[in-house]
Amino acid sequence: MDRGTDGPEMLPRTWTACLFVLGALPACMEQSFHRAEDVPPGADTAAGEEGDPGSSRDTAADTGDAHSTEDPGEGEPPDEDDEPELPEHEPLQCNTETMVWMAGSSGHCPAHHAAYMMDDGNGPNFICCPLPAEDILLQQPSETRGTSCAADEVITGFVGQYSYRCTAIDTTRYQLGSPEEPCYFGSGASGGSGVSGCSDHPHSWDVLQQNLFGSDGCSGSPYGALFVSHTGKDCEDQRAAQLQYTGAVPGDPEAGTPVEMFLD
Repeated sequence: MDRGTDGPEMLPRTWTACLFVLGALPACMEQSFHRAEDVPPGADTAAGEEGDPGSSRDTAADTGDAHSTEDPGEGEPPDEDDEPELPEHEPLQCNTETMVWMAGSSGHCPAHHAAYMMDDGNGPNFICCPLPAEDILLQQPSETRGTSCAADEVITGFVGQYSYRCTAIDTTRYQLGSPEEPCYFGSGASGGSGVSGCSDHPHSWDVLQQNLFGSDGCSGSPYGALFVSHTGKDCEDQRAAQLQYTGAVPGDPEAGTPVEMFLD
């Protein structure tokens, strides 16, 4: 082959170019491995193994990436649809089917029940009826208080004569009015001394009072008030308090509005 006059000169230049390429190869290889922060946006890092600083799992966990399954979005406002709904009030009629008679050596009303009616004797002898909602009483053990409950508590059981157990109401949504004397019903000789009769109670009460305590007794007044103390055998020695709204919960009536306890 005739290389012409340029043959001897071309050969050194060709080898020089090849040697230059070979010398640059390590640098090229080094440039092909970037750190995670040098990877352009949108680059695929999902192939990294667990524990690899460049893997998408560790990167998402360390940076709080919105696509990470380990961070559900801390700091985001809660969805309004996820807010718990308040229990609806469903007033019942306190009658011979719904009431629970409490008497003996010790006992406790069922859950979400409280004392609405007391005998005018030495007791303990009283009637529990269901409350209109399940968020009224705090879900905690009752306390033995003797003859009178503490503030914001109502009678829910007993451990002996003039020794009652009391449960606190949830004061976020509810409050108790001032303790008042109950009214007297029946035909006893002395149980109603010093207190008014229950003539303003609804007509449905007429059937109930004929089935209580033999002849007479004491009812919370106004109708549905919850008993909070029993210091003696007569109605004038007892006190009951009206359950009211605090007005602090959106959607509830204003503060002091009575909670509807029973159906008329």
